Amino acid sequence: MIANNFSNVKLISIPQVIVKTIKEYQDEIIGFVFPIYGYAPPKMVNNFLKKTKFKAEYIFAIETCGGTILSSLYNLQQQALHLGYHIDYVAHLAMVSNYLPKFDINYEIKERLPKKNVKTNLDNIISDIKNFKHNKAEVSNKDRFITFLVKIGSKLVMNGKQAQNYIIDNKCNKCATCIKVCPVYNISFKDNINKEIIFSNKCEYCMACIHLCFENALHLKMRNQQYDD
Repeated sequence: MIANNFSNVKLISIPQVIVKTIKEYQDEIIGFVFPIYGYAPPKMVNNFLKKTKFKAEYIFAIETCGGTILSSLYNLQQQALHLGYHIDYVAHLAMVSNYLPKFDINYEIKERLPKKNVKTNLDNIISDIKNFKHNKAEVSNKDRFITFLVKIGSKLVMNGKQAQNYIIDNKCNKCATCIKVCPVYNISFKDNINKEIIFSNKCEYCMACIHLCFENALHLKMRNQQYDD
């Protein structure tokens, strides 16, 4: 939707380009759009921002998340400065809370999403970008401390083996959607005959495979039954 408001826009998928040798992007405007996991960009996004050079007259970053972001925007701008470039505009867009161990997606969509005014907030963000608005994220010491603690906890818990907590039931029709949507190529067929789905140890716990399974055949082992359809 942001891209539709500008001309000559090239949309680039971080999961697709991070495995290539591209090391630099240069344009008049460059924008980053990504979700927030545990008050921070996903590991893949962090690696992309650290390993790639960006040159532009105006750089913006939009973080999407179901709730609060604490010091993530502040940390992002500081990280950019440390890496030698400046993020001129940052914004947070509250969307669906889709972290399955905690949220009931049906409830989030029906009850909470309408109250988040996504379209209005996005229109305001687009207007800001069109007008080349500059801002600087502000953060309290309390938010920095909480973000720091969560970051430490995430490093201890997120070991790449999260997909070992997934269950595939007999509704699976081997369509390979989960394989195609995994951004870190963590899912594959064990062989091309029986097409048994297996998981490696690179999972970043985005749960795209679960959310986008057409047959609802993928589940979390410890998922609360009230979330299942």
